[in-house]
Amino acid sequence: MAAFEAFRQCGGEDTYEALHDIAVELSKAKKASAADDLVDDDHDGVADVEQISGTELVKRKHNLFLKTTDPYALDRGFKGVYTAWIAVVAVLKVQFAQMIALGAAIGDFLGQLLRVPATQIMVHLMSKETHKWIPTYINYSCKAIAVAVAYYVQKILAAAYSATRGGLMVFRSLFAILDRKGIVHLDPSETYADEVLGWTLAAIGFYFQYTQMFSPPFIVELLLWPLQMTEYGLLYAVSTSKAPAA
Repeated sequence: MAAFEAFRQCGGEDTYEALHDIAVELSKAKKASAADDLVDDDHDGVADVEQISGTELVKRKHNLFLKTTDPYALDRGFKGVYTAWIAVVAVLKVQFAQMIALGAAIGDFLGQLLRVPATQIMVHLMSKETHKWIPTYINYSCKAIAVAVAYYVQKILAAAYSATRGGLMVFRSLFAILDRKGIVHLDPSETYADEVLGWTLAAIGFYFQYTQMFSPPFIVELLLWPLQMTEYGLLYAVSTSKAPAA
């Protein structure tokens, strides 16, 4: 949800236009390529593309692509998509850093709180030669647990937000469709029906996510695999990209 909100707030509409520009140019290239596949300049009954080598075919299609597409439109489109990607990755990196910092801070507090009682227990479980490692074990164990808890809390918050936003979107869109068809006229700004129904659906959705441990069923994962691939790409970008040198 953080990625979606970052995308929406950082030029989401512009990105949709950029994707439209790219789709239009690719469609033009596809139509031109389909027409080129039927060309028979020597009138021997066999398409020219069937009578050339693979290398010549690649060159022919490449030149055709350059001739039929607008470089400025493609450049504008790719820049728009790249800008949105950078915005999303930046927001996720900040959120990830905040979660780690929160977990580390809580871990330090727990480490101080549990240092004495945990040490009294561990001195009986570890050999005397390894007692020097006890403070380190306690410190890092508390930090690991705290980061895990912070991550789980973040998942709960994301699930609650997505359920709420999704529930409201469903019923506000439904009311808009019903109004457009002249079936029922309900203005979301003049009624609480969308909030009541939306929050009810949100509660059901959140409960379902909670019972599934915030992991979608297999059939849903199968249907939404493109989004999952995007999510994995974002996770990779967030975990591997380096901050610029100061």
